[in-house]
Amino acid sequence: VRIAFTHPVCLPEVRRGSETIMHYLSQALARLGHDVTIMSTAQDTPREEWDGPVRRLLLRRVHPPGLLVRSGQASFFHLFARDLGNRLLEDRFDLVHCMGWHDALGVIAARRRGVRVALHLHLMGIPVRRYFRRTPFDGVLFAHALAGTDRIFGLSRFALDRRKHAYGRDGLLLPGPVD
Repeated sequence: VRIAFTHPVCLPEVRRGSETIMHYLSQALARLGHDVTIMSTAQDTPREEWDGPVRRLLLRRVHPPGLLVRSGQASFFHLFARDLGNRLLEDRFDLVHCMGWHDALGVIAARRRGVRVALHLHLMGIPVRRYFRRTPFDGVLFAHALAGTDRIFGLSRFALDRRKHAYGRDGLLLPGPVD
């Protein structure tokens, strides 16, 4: 199976929850024989590199205009969604496993343009509507991402229950991998 894991940042540049979980899951699936690619961004030059059996495709990191960033209305996460959607028109996968909701929007846009791919969304946090008070348009986009996703994963039963309560979408429990 050709699988893409996506997130706007990845190891080794950023070492947080999503990035680490994406690394371990991609390595485990590659060891099982799947063709696995991580799609993310690079601060400097876009490139393709290999982390053992996993291909890492780093797109150019694009930042929105300063006013949008300063006001908290946009970040390079939003523009990654656009670039990811365009890239999926060139590089075909059976499954895209997004570690963030912005990425899922890019996959949804690519599917509207004819890309046939299963879409999984793996959320790290506990989704509550008040998170989007300062950025209400992001709240609309988040709900759209949830609605357009085939499967949703969460790190805890509590997070899954909160998401179901707030957005009406249930999900599957997939705790962080541990070696």
